[in-house]
Amino acid sequence: SSSEAPLNRREQDRGLSYVDRIREAHRDSHIWDYLRYNREGDLWLDGVRLADVIQFGTPLEIVDTRIVKRRANEWVELTRRIAQEVGYQGGFKDFYASKANMSLEVAATAYAAGWLQETTSTQDLINIEYLLQQRLLRKESTDIICNGFFLPSQNFGNPRESKDIRSPNVIFQADGAVEPAGEISYLSRIESMRDQGYRITPIIYDRDELRYLLTKKGAFNIGLRLKFGKVTNDTDLAQLQSRFGMTWEELQEAANLAGRSDNQLRFTMLHAMVGAAENIPIDTFDRSLQFAAEKYFELRAKHDTLQYLNIGGGIPPRSEKYDHEELIRRFLRGVKDKAMRANLPEPTIVFELGSYIATEAA
Repeated sequence: SSSEAPLNRREQDRGLSYVDRIREAHRDSHIWDYLRYNREGDLWLDGVRLADVIQFGTPLEIVDTRIVKRRANEWVELTRRIAQEVGYQGGFKDFYASKANMSLEVAATAYAAGWLQETTSTQDLINIEYLLQQRLLRKESTDIICNGFFLPSQNFGNPRESKDIRSPNVIFQADGAVEPAGEISYLSRIESMRDQGYRITPIIYDRDELRYLLTKKGAFNIGLRLKFGKVTNDTDLAQLQSRFGMTWEELQEAANLAGRSDNQLRFTMLHAMVGAAENIPIDTFDRSLQFAAEKYFELRAKHDTLQYLNIGGGIPPRSEKYDHEELIRRFLRGVKDKAMRANLPEPTIVFELGSYIATEAA
């Protein structure tokens, strides 16, 4: 019975050392790619015995950027290898979701490994500009996706009358100064970087944001975020509760509006994210990803500017017991099959991974 299970567990654990329990609990984890215990029970990080670096008896956090680079490179190798195996021709773009860890050493290492930039706030863009100033990131290596809300809710509905869009948040400038984010809004900074020649794509969550962009000067490539999750059919999608994104009907209306804008707004990306920070079973994850692909091809048949299927994040870190290969294999095979049936090009798959890259590094 369930009441006996804890007793059985304690009986199994009796006589085991702490090290043995860690080994047993995490025996299938990829943390052993870089961690090990010696015969004396000391924990080693590659060639460093951690007891040797604890000098003052205080809690210690170690950030190993080699692990960031390792995971970043492993993901690229894994996805490209499976794409070649199944004959997937659409290609990929990999973005580091900096909200997982905004530390300079982590973000800069991910970018140096060839990953692109995903942001959710003004502060993220300031951080990117700082890395550019310090020559830790090159302009030609930037390709930025901007998630998050661009306008406060009180400005929705009458965007043409909104002369000054300000945010109550605080931002940290590159020189260490702290000032209100209202000095320059998230959207204004996006516009500024676009005007400087950066490849930057705002992901639109709300039709009013789209209407507001139509009042601005200059052209944008945009993504549209579908209110999505662990759903596999239209009924579940219609009933889904989420504060992120548009309903299917709203998104189609937004896509049509962008299509009538004479290329001021080019709808290039569909964002449909299944889930985040949770270990979703592969069957569940794949069924929802295939449904997202169905929606992509419905839109692609009407909008030939659409090129990218952005599935966001939610991929468990390598330290989790998870068959990453099987998930990617199923997903790519399914999308390839749908493209053939629809007689349409395979989409470029966009990943926005944060915890997969950063979690194990600290």
